Amino acid sequence: EEFATLECTSCQRKYKGHEISLLKFKNCQCGGSLQLHVNTEGVYRLEIIPFLPLSGDYMVKLSELSPQSRQAFRSMVRILKQEKRGIVKTVSLVIKVMEDGRWVRKRVTIDAHDEANYEKEIRSQYGSNARIEMMQFHRKKPSIINDKQVQTALSLGYVKYAETQIFQFLPALLEQSLQDLGKVKEYQESLEVAERKANKYDDGDDQDGLKKFFLKKELKERDIMDKEGNLNETIQQDLKNKELIEKNLFQEIPRIYILWDLLRYYLTTSYDRRNKHSGPFPYLRPGLDSNQIKAFQDFKKDVVEIMQEHLFEKIEFIPGMGKVLFSKFSVEKKMKGLHLQMGSALGAAIVAIEGNLTVEETAELFSITPKAVQKEKETLETLQKPASSKARQFMAMMKK
Repeated sequence: EEFATLECTSCQRKYKGHEISLLKFKNCQCGGSLQLHVNTEGVYRLEIIPFLPLSGDYMVKLSELSPQSRQAFRSMVRILKQEKRGIVKTVSLVIKVMEDGRWVRKRVTIDAHDEANYEKEIRSQYGSNARIEMMQFHRKKPSIINDKQVQTALSLGYVKYAETQIFQFLPALLEQSLQDLGKVKEYQESLEVAERKANKYDDGDDQDGLKKFFLKKELKERDIMDKEGNLNETIQQDLKNKELIEKNLFQEIPRIYILWDLLRYYLTTSYDRRNKHSGPFPYLRPGLDSNQIKAFQDFKKDVVEIMQEHLFEKIEFIPGMGKVLFSKFSVEKKMKGLHLQMGSALGAAIVAIEGNLTVEETAELFSITPKAVQKEKETLETLQKPASSKARQFMAMMKK
Protein backbone atom coordinates (compact mmCIF):
# COMPACT_ATOMS: atom_id res chain seq x y z
CA GLU A 1 0.00 0.00 0.00
CA GLU A 2 2.70 2.51 0.97
CA PHE A 3 5.87 0.95 -0.42
CA ALA A 4 5.04 0.90 -4.12
CA THR A 5 2.76 2.48 -6.70
CA LEU A 6 1.68 1.53 -10.20
CA GLU A 7 2.34 4.38 -12.62
CA CYS A 8 0.84 4.73 -16.08
CA THR A 9 3.43 5.22 -18.82
CA SER A 10 0.99 7.37 -20.81
CA CYS A 11 -0.86 9.70 -18.43
CA GLN A 12 1.52 9.29 -15.43
CA ARG A 13 -1.38 8.58 -13.09
CA LYS A 14 -0.31 6.72 -9.96
CA TYR A 15 -2.32 3.91 -8.39
CA LYS A 16 -1.89 2.76 -4.80
CA GLY A 17 -2.76 -0.67 -3.47
CA HIS A 18 -6.37 0.12 -2.59
CA GLU A 19 -6.94 1.54 -6.09
CA ILE A 20 -5.96 -1.60 -8.01
CA SER A 21 -9.62 -2.62 -8.16
CA LEU A 22 -10.18 0.35 -10.49
CA LEU A 23 -7.92 -1.22 -13.11
CA LYS A 24 -9.22 -3.36 -15.93
CA PHE A 25 -7.18 -5.82 -17.97
CA LYS A 26 -4.02 -4.78 -16.07
CA ASN A 27 -3.98 -1.42 -17.81
CA CYS A 28 -4.59 2.16 -16.74
CA GLN A 29 -8.07 3.60 -17.19
CA CYS A 30 -6.66 5.55 -20.13
CA GLY A 31 -5.48 2.30 -21.70
CA GLY A 32 -1.79 2.84 -21.03
CA SER A 33 0.51 0.19 -19.58
CA LEU A 34 1.57 0.24 -15.93
CA GLN A 35 4.96 0.11 -14.26
CA LEU A 36 5.76 -0.64 -10.62
CA HIS A 37 7.72 2.07 -8.78
CA VAL A 38 8.97 2.47 -5.23
CA ASN A 39 6.89 5.16 -3.55
CA THR A 40 9.47 7.62 -2.24
CA GLU A 41 6.73 9.59 -0.47
CA GLY A 42 5.25 6.54 1.28
CA VAL A 43 5.49 5.70 4.96
CA TYR A 44 6.91 2.22 5.46
CA ARG A 45 9.65 0.38 7.32
CA LEU A 46 10.01 -3.01 5.70
CA GLU A 47 13.07 -3.77 7.84
CA ILE A 48 10.86 -4.67 10.82
CA ILE A 49 9.13 -7.53 8.97
CA PRO A 50 11.68 -10.25 9.97
CA PHE A 51 11.20 -9.27 13.62
CA LEU A 52 7.40 -9.38 13.70
CA PRO A 53 5.82 -12.34 15.55
CA LEU A 54 3.93 -13.37 12.44
CA SER A 55 3.74 -17.04 13.37
CA GLY A 56 2.66 -16.38 16.95
CA ASP A 57 6.14 -16.84 18.42
CA TYR A 58 5.71 -13.75 20.58
CA MET A 59 7.41 -15.18 23.68
CA VAL A 60 10.35 -16.54 21.67
CA LYS A 61 11.03 -13.16 20.09
CA LEU A 62 10.59 -11.40 23.41
CA SER A 63 13.14 -13.72 25.04
CA GLU A 64 15.66 -12.82 22.33
CA LEU A 65 15.64 -9.16 23.34
CA SER A 66 18.38 -7.72 25.52
CA PRO A 67 17.35 -6.51 29.01
CA GLN A 68 17.39 -2.88 27.81
CA SER A 69 15.24 -3.77 24.81
CA ARG A 70 12.71 -5.63 26.96
CA GLN A 71 12.26 -2.48 28.98
CA ALA A 72 11.91 -0.48 25.76
CA PHE A 73 9.30 -2.98 24.54
CA ARG A 74 7.13 -2.29 27.59
CA SER A 75 7.45 1.45 26.99
CA MET A 76 6.46 1.03 23.34
CA VAL A 77 3.33 -0.92 24.24
CA ARG A 78 2.35 1.85 26.66
CA ILE A 79 2.70 4.41 23.86
CA LEU A 80 0.48 2.46 21.47
CA LYS A 81 -2.05 1.84 24.26
CA GLN A 82 -2.37 5.57 24.91
CA GLU A 83 -6.11 5.82 25.35
CA LYS A 84 -8.53 8.38 24.10
CA ARG A 85 -10.73 10.09 26.63
CA GLY A 86 -13.86 8.05 27.06
CA ILE A 87 -16.27 8.07 24.15
CA VAL A 88 -19.87 7.24 25.01
CA LYS A 89 -20.75 4.10 23.04
CA THR A 90 -23.93 2.85 24.74
CA VAL A 91 -26.46 4.08 27.28
CA SER A 92 -28.20 1.91 29.89
CA LEU A 93 -31.61 3.21 30.89
CA VAL A 94 -34.05 2.33 33.62
CA ILE A 95 -37.47 3.21 32.25
CA LYS A 96 -41.07 3.00 33.44
CA VAL A 97 -43.68 1.87 30.96
CA MET A 98 -47.40 1.26 31.28
CA GLU A 99 -48.30 -2.38 30.72
CA ASP A 100 -51.73 -3.87 31.43
CA GLY A 101 -52.77 -0.86 33.48
CA ARG A 102 -49.73 -0.79 35.76
CA TRP A 103 -46.28 0.77 35.73
CA VAL A 104 -43.41 -1.61 35.03
CA ARG A 105 -39.71 -0.87 35.32
CA LYS A 106 -37.40 -2.10 32.58
CA ARG A 107 -33.66 -1.90 31.98
CA VAL A 108 -32.72 -1.30 28.35
CA THR A 109 -29.48 -0.54 26.51
CA ILE A 110 -29.33 1.56 23.37
CA ASP A 111 -26.52 2.88 21.19
CA ALA A 112 -25.31 6.38 21.98
CA HIS A 113 -25.54 9.09 19.34
CA ASP A 114 -24.39 12.68 19.27
CA GLU A 115 -27.17 15.06 20.29
CA ALA A 116 -29.57 12.13 20.63
CA ASN A 117 -32.99 12.64 22.18
CA TYR A 118 -33.14 9.50 24.29
CA GLU A 119 -36.56 10.26 25.72
CA LYS A 120 -38.03 10.58 22.24
CA GLU A 121 -36.33 7.34 21.20
CA ILE A 122 -37.68 5.47 24.22
CA ARG A 123 -41.20 6.75 23.62
CA SER A 124 -41.05 5.70 19.98
CA GLN A 125 -40.25 2.14 21.10
CA TYR A 126 -42.29 1.78 24.29
CA GLY A 127 -45.14 4.23 23.86
CA SER A 128 -45.88 7.83 24.76
CA ASN A 129 -46.24 7.02 28.47
CA ALA A 130 -42.66 5.73 28.81
CA ARG A 131 -40.49 7.65 31.27
CA ILE A 132 -36.74 7.56 31.92
CA GLU A 133 -35.82 7.13 35.58
CA MET A 134 -32.07 6.64 35.30
CA MET A 135 -29.37 6.88 32.64
CA GLN A 136 -25.91 5.31 32.74
CA PHE A 137 -23.36 6.07 30.04
CA HIS A 138 -20.86 3.39 29.02
CA ARG A 139 -17.62 4.75 27.68
CA LYS A 140 -15.02 3.16 25.48
CA LYS A 141 -11.40 4.27 25.53
CA PRO A 142 -9.86 3.36 22.18
CA SER A 143 -6.06 3.25 21.95
CA ILE A 144 -3.84 4.75 19.25
CA ILE A 145 -3.50 1.19 17.91
CA ASN A 146 -6.78 -0.36 18.92
CA ASP A 147 -5.74 -4.02 18.96
CA LYS A 148 -3.57 -5.74 21.57
CA GLN A 149 -1.97 -8.22 19.16
CA VAL A 150 -1.00 -5.44 16.75
CA GLN A 151 0.36 -3.36 19.63
CA THR A 152 2.56 -6.28 20.66
CA ALA A 153 3.67 -7.12 17.13
CA LEU A 154 4.61 -3.56 16.18
CA SER A 155 6.38 -2.96 19.49
CA LEU A 156 8.43 -6.13 19.10
CA GLY A 157 9.25 -5.39 15.48
CA TYR A 158 10.39 -1.83 16.06
CA VAL A 159 12.31 -2.63 19.25
CA LYS A 160 14.18 -5.59 17.77
CA TYR A 161 14.98 -3.68 14.59
CA ALA A 162 16.27 -0.76 16.66
CA GLU A 163 18.35 -3.15 18.75
CA THR A 164 20.08 -4.58 15.66
CA GLN A 165 20.78 -1.06 14.44
CA ILE A 166 22.22 0.02 17.80
CA PHE A 167 24.56 -2.96 18.04
CA GLN A 168 26.06 -1.99 14.68
CA PHE A 169 27.39 1.38 15.82
CA LEU A 170 27.47 1.08 19.63
CA PRO A 171 31.14 -0.07 19.89
CA ALA A 172 32.33 2.88 17.80
CA LEU A 173 30.18 5.32 19.78
CA LEU A 174 31.45 4.00 23.11
CA GLU A 175 35.04 4.21 21.95
CA GLN A 176 34.41 7.80 20.97
CA SER A 177 32.59 8.68 24.20
CA LEU A 178 34.51 6.84 26.94
CA GLN A 179 37.99 7.58 28.26
CA ASP A 180 39.16 3.97 28.54
CA LEU A 181 36.94 1.51 26.69
CA GLY A 182 39.49 -1.28 27.19
CA LYS A 183 39.14 -1.15 30.98
CA VAL A 184 35.36 -1.03 30.69
CA LYS A 185 35.48 -4.22 28.61
CA GLU A 186 37.70 -5.81 31.24
CA TYR A 187 35.18 -4.86 33.91
CA GLN A 188 32.39 -6.50 31.89
CA GLU A 189 34.49 -9.63 31.44
CA SER A 190 35.19 -9.72 35.18
CA LEU A 191 31.48 -9.43 35.87
CA GLU A 192 30.74 -12.38 33.57
CA VAL A 193 33.48 -14.50 35.18
CA ALA A 194 32.16 -13.65 38.66
CA GLU A 195 28.62 -14.67 37.67
CA ARG A 196 29.81 -18.01 36.29
CA LYS A 197 31.84 -18.79 39.40
CA ALA A 198 29.01 -17.71 41.70
CA ASN A 199 26.62 -20.05 39.87
CA LYS A 200 29.16 -22.86 40.05
CA TYR A 201 29.76 -22.60 43.79
CA ASP A 202 26.25 -21.51 44.74
CA ASP A 203 24.95 -23.40 47.78
CA GLY A 204 21.66 -21.52 47.91
CA ASP A 205 22.58 -19.25 50.81
CA ASP A 206 24.10 -16.04 49.43
CA GLN A 207 24.66 -16.00 45.68
CA ASP A 208 24.95 -12.20 45.59
CA GLY A 209 27.66 -12.34 48.23
CA LEU A 210 29.56 -14.94 46.20
CA LYS A 211 29.23 -12.83 43.08
CA LYS A 212 30.63 -9.75 44.84
CA PHE A 213 33.50 -11.78 46.28
CA PHE A 214 34.55 -13.20 42.90
CA LEU A 215 34.06 -9.83 41.18
CA LYS A 216 36.39 -8.06 43.63
CA LYS A 217 38.94 -10.83 43.18
CA GLU A 218 38.82 -10.53 39.39
CA LEU A 219 39.00 -6.73 39.42
CA LYS A 220 42.01 -6.70 41.75
CA GLU A 221 43.82 -9.24 39.60
CA ARG A 222 43.20 -7.06 36.54
CA ASP A 223 44.39 -3.94 38.43
CA ILE A 224 41.02 -2.23 38.05
CA MET A 225 40.36 -2.12 41.80
CA ASP A 226 42.85 -1.21 44.53
CA LYS A 227 43.52 -3.20 47.71
CA GLU A 228 40.92 -1.19 49.63
CA GLY A 229 38.24 -2.23 47.13
CA ASN A 230 37.93 1.11 45.35
CA LEU A 231 37.38 1.29 41.62
CA ASN A 232 39.51 3.59 39.52
CA GLU A 233 37.69 6.96 39.20
CA THR A 234 38.02 6.94 35.41
CA ILE A 235 36.46 3.48 35.23
CA GLN A 236 33.64 4.55 37.55
CA GLN A 237 32.82 7.54 35.36
CA ASP A 238 33.08 5.48 32.17
CA LEU A 239 30.71 2.85 33.57
CA LYS A 240 28.16 5.54 34.45
CA ASN A 241 28.48 7.12 31.01
CA LYS A 242 28.16 3.74 29.29
CA GLU A 243 25.00 2.94 31.23
CA LEU A 244 23.51 6.34 30.42
CA ILE A 245 24.36 6.09 26.70
CA GLU A 246 22.91 2.59 26.37
CA LYS A 247 19.78 3.50 28.31
CA ASN A 248 19.16 6.52 26.09
CA LEU A 249 19.75 4.60 22.87
CA PHE A 250 17.71 1.50 23.68
CA GLN A 251 14.81 3.51 25.10
CA GLU A 252 14.76 6.37 22.65
CA ILE A 253 15.60 4.95 19.22
CA PRO A 254 12.62 2.52 19.00
CA ARG A 255 10.36 5.33 20.19
CA ILE A 256 11.77 7.71 17.58
CA TYR A 257 11.33 5.15 14.81
CA ILE A 258 7.67 4.39 15.47
CA LEU A 259 6.57 7.90 16.42
CA TRP A 260 8.32 9.33 13.37
CA ASP A 261 6.52 6.86 11.11
CA LEU A 262 3.19 7.53 12.83
CA LEU A 263 3.72 11.28 12.63
CA ARG A 264 4.51 11.14 8.92
CA TYR A 265 1.52 8.91 8.23
CA TYR A 266 -0.87 11.23 10.06
CA LEU A 267 0.64 14.26 8.33
CA THR A 268 0.52 12.87 4.79
CA THR A 269 -2.91 11.21 4.76
CA SER A 270 -6.48 12.39 5.11
CA TYR A 271 -8.91 11.31 7.81
CA ASP A 272 -10.97 9.38 5.25
CA ARG A 273 -7.91 7.56 3.96
CA ARG A 274 -6.88 6.50 7.46
CA ASN A 275 -10.44 5.50 8.27
CA LYS A 276 -10.93 3.32 5.19
CA HIS A 277 -7.47 1.81 4.65
CA SER A 278 -5.21 0.28 7.29
CA GLY A 279 -1.92 1.36 5.68
CA PRO A 280 1.26 0.40 7.56
CA PHE A 281 -0.50 0.50 10.95
CA PRO A 282 -3.48 -1.86 11.25
CA TYR A 283 -6.22 -0.72 13.66
CA LEU A 284 -4.78 2.80 13.76
CA ARG A 285 -7.14 5.44 15.11
CA PRO A 286 -7.92 7.82 12.24
CA GLY A 287 -7.97 10.77 14.63
CA LEU A 288 -6.42 11.46 18.02
CA ASP A 289 -7.57 13.59 20.92
CA SER A 290 -5.37 15.83 23.06
CA ASN A 291 -4.73 13.01 25.53
CA GLN A 292 -3.41 10.66 22.83
CA ILE A 293 -1.33 13.39 21.21
CA LYS A 294 0.64 13.54 24.48
CA ALA A 295 2.30 10.28 23.38
CA PHE A 296 4.13 12.31 20.73
CA GLN A 297 6.66 13.80 23.10
CA ASP A 298 9.63 15.53 21.53
CA PHE A 299 12.60 13.37 20.65
CA LYS A 300 15.89 13.77 22.45
CA LYS A 301 17.92 15.94 20.13
CA ASP A 302 21.25 14.25 20.87
CA VAL A 303 19.82 10.81 20.03
CA VAL A 304 18.40 12.13 16.74
CA GLU A 305 21.86 13.47 15.89
CA ILE A 306 23.38 10.06 16.67
CA MET A 307 20.85 8.40 14.35
CA GLN A 308 21.64 10.89 11.61
CA GLU A 309 25.38 10.36 11.99
CA HIS A 310 25.54 6.59 12.43
CA LEU A 311 22.35 5.30 10.79
CA PHE A 312 21.96 8.00 8.12
CA GLU A 313 18.26 8.24 8.93
CA LYS A 314 16.15 10.93 7.33
CA ILE A 315 14.71 11.93 10.70
CA GLU A 316 14.73 15.43 12.13
CA PHE A 317 14.22 16.90 15.58
CA ILE A 318 10.91 18.77 15.46
CA PRO A 319 10.17 20.95 18.48
CA GLY A 320 6.57 20.65 19.62
CA MET A 321 5.62 17.47 17.74
CA GLY A 322 2.27 17.35 19.48
CA LYS A 323 1.53 20.89 18.33
CA VAL A 324 2.37 19.92 14.75
CA LEU A 325 0.01 16.96 14.88
CA PHE A 326 -2.75 18.98 16.51
CA SER A 327 -2.39 21.55 13.74
CA LYS A 328 -2.82 18.83 11.10
CA PHE A 329 -6.06 17.63 12.66
CA SER A 330 -7.29 21.23 12.84
CA VAL A 331 -6.51 21.69 9.15
CA GLU A 332 -8.41 18.50 8.33
CA LYS A 333 -11.51 19.88 10.03
CA LYS A 334 -11.25 23.18 8.17
CA MET A 335 -10.65 21.49 4.83
CA LYS A 336 -13.53 19.07 5.22
CA GLY A 337 -15.75 19.46 2.18
CA LEU A 338 -13.25 21.60 0.27
CA HIS A 339 -12.02 18.61 -1.78
CA LEU A 340 -8.41 19.71 -1.43
CA GLN A 341 -5.77 17.02 -1.70
CA MET A 342 -3.93 15.96 1.44
CA GLY A 343 -0.52 14.51 0.76
CA SER A 344 3.15 14.78 1.54
CA ALA A 345 3.38 18.41 0.46
CA LEU A 346 0.66 19.47 2.88
CA GLY A 347 2.27 17.55 5.74
CA ALA A 348 5.64 19.09 4.96
CA ALA A 349 4.09 22.55 4.88
CA ILE A 350 2.54 22.05 8.32
CA VAL A 351 5.92 20.95 9.70
CA ALA A 352 7.54 24.01 8.11
CA ILE A 353 4.99 26.33 9.74
CA GLU A 354 4.57 24.71 13.16
CA GLY A 355 7.93 22.95 13.52
CA ASN A 356 10.13 25.93 12.69
CA LEU A 357 11.91 24.13 9.85
CA THR A 358 12.72 25.62 6.48
CA VAL A 359 10.82 24.67 3.35
CA GLU A 360 13.99 23.04 2.01
CA GLU A 361 14.45 20.94 5.15
CA THR A 362 10.88 19.67 5.16
CA ALA A 363 11.00 18.97 1.42
CA GLU A 364 14.04 16.76 2.01
CA LEU A 365 12.34 14.97 4.91
CA PHE A 366 9.22 14.17 2.87
CA SER A 367 11.08 13.44 -0.41
CA ILE A 368 9.32 16.14 -2.42
CA THR A 369 10.29 19.42 -4.06
CA PRO A 370 10.56 22.71 -2.14
CA LYS A 371 8.25 24.24 -4.75
CA ALA A 372 5.45 21.82 -3.80
CA VAL A 373 5.93 22.57 -0.09
CA GLN A 374 5.92 26.32 -0.66
CA LYS A 375 2.70 26.09 -2.65
CA GLU A 376 0.94 24.17 0.14
CA LYS A 377 2.36 26.54 2.74
CA GLU A 378 0.76 29.46 0.93
CA THR A 379 -2.53 27.53 0.70
CA LEU A 380 -2.45 26.90 4.45
CA GLU A 381 -1.73 30.52 5.22
CA THR A 382 -4.72 31.51 3.07
CA LEU A 383 -6.85 28.90 4.81
CA GLN A 384 -5.80 30.10 8.25
CA LYS A 385 -6.07 33.81 7.48
CA PRO A 386 -7.47 34.80 4.08
CA ALA A 387 -5.49 37.78 2.83
CA SER A 388 -7.57 39.05 -0.07
CA SER A 389 -11.27 39.83 -0.32
CA LYS A 390 -11.69 37.05 -2.90
CA ALA A 391 -10.07 34.53 -0.55
CA ARG A 392 -12.36 35.65 2.28
CA GLN A 393 -15.41 35.33 0.03
CA PHE A 394 -14.31 31.86 -1.06
CA MET A 395 -13.84 30.67 2.53
CA ALA A 396 -17.18 32.14 3.57
CA MET A 397 -18.89 30.41 0.65
CA MET A 398 -17.30 27.05 1.49
CA LYS A 399 -18.40 27.28 5.12
CA LYS A 400 -22.07 27.60 4.14
